[in-house]
Amino acid sequence: MESLVNEEVKHLKFGRGSIVEEPAEHIKVRFQSGGAVKTFRFPDAFAGYLAFEKGELQKKYNEMAMSERRRRETGHREEILRMEEERKAAQLELLKHRRSAARTAKTVSGTADKKTK
Repeated sequence: MESLVNEEVKHLKFGRGSIVEEPAEHIKVRFQSGGAVKTFRFPDAFAGYLAFEKGELQKKYNEMAMSERRRRETGHREEILRMEEERKAAQLELLKHRRSAARTAKTVSGTADKKTK
């Protein structure tokens, strides 16, 4: 992937700036107003917060951000389904345990009644 360092971007709140660093999952942008450096999640920031000055880069990274978002959402849904299955299995085990304990208690109670007669 090409380096994005020195690419010009704009942000609705912070104005114009340029990318100064691009570690793995984040990018750092130095903004012209105040010279502040802000960190954004990459490539997610290009689907709503940041826009490249170059349209072709914006299109490319917007598509990448949307794809990444879909991938994460799918993973999140799968995690929720897995957790729901685990919860149902735990409830079933608890129900089995309670039924077994109730049968044991009934058997013990019936045995005690027979001994007292």
